[in-house]
Amino acid sequence: MELRHIRYFVALAETLSFTRAAWQMHVSQPTLSHQIAQLEDELGKHLVTRGPRRIALTAEGEAFLSHSRAVLAQIDSAVLEVSRPRRNASGHVRIGAPSTLSVSVVPDSLSILFESNPGISVRIEEIATVSEIERRLMEETLDVGLAYLPLSGNGLVVEALYEEQAVLFVRKDHKLARRKKIRLLDLHRQGVILPLGTDYRQLLEGLLRSVGAQPEVVIELVGFGTVPRLVEKTGLAAIVAENAVTIGDAFRAIPIDRPLPVRVPSMCFKRERVQPPAVIALAAAIRHLATLRRRRK
Repeated sequence: MELRHIRYFVALAETLSFTRAAWQMHVSQPTLSHQIAQLEDELGKHLVTRGPRRIALTAEGEAFLSHSRAVLAQIDSAVLEVSRPRRNASGHVRIGAPSTLSVSVVPDSLSILFESNPGISVRIEEIATVSEIERRLMEETLDVGLAYLPLSGNGLVVEALYEEQAVLFVRKDHKLARRKKIRLLDLHRQGVILPLGTDYRQLLEGLLRSVGAQPEVVIELVGFGTVPRLVEKTGLAAIVAENAVTIGDAFRAIPIDRPLPVRVPSMCFKRERVQPPAVIALAAAIRHLATLRRRRK
């Protein structure tokens, strides 16, 4: 039995769907089904019942779920402890990231980093495309890249960080603001703000088409820094990553469901390069932040 078997089983138990669990764990459905079957074979017990329309946990599955959650909580606590940033490193670090991660991952990671390493200085560049981040890392004009999966990974070390879901960011007086969740179909013919010319835009457009939703794109923009001000002044709704905006008293961030837009931020480095202490300390801070966000889910 390996740790991945336990993580796959917990995902399946929480979603009660092989499709959703595979999507959540970023593996194919056959792969997840095979791993669950392996786990059941090793235990000698059926953990789930498989019906034509739905699955359910068996009594053994319910018992195993309780223990599995406890095991994963202990492991996450251990990871959190050992991922704490190094202390008193110095030097300069060059970070490249798309705008969404520049406003969500970078500031929180630097807060963790500077608490223990005040002697480090940082240069941050907003870079829109994954290919450009990969190129700059290979040319060694960047030290650390933050980007959304998938990456080519050629010549790079790539670490997935956590799952990032999308929310509908609206003023509290918006007609959808009282909803607990929003389906993408609910945005049909609604005025929205969307990112311009990014991989995220392509993902959103594909999901919107899949449910037959055609929102009215009133504003397109590069970067998310002006989204709160635009929403405040125009009353439009914006589809943004959950960590990309700060929710004030005047706004609401409503989770989006059916289908659920999910992306996975990653951290990447050039493989054949000895990383200096400042880069190692920043990487530890980013891992620490990622562990905190995974535990918050």
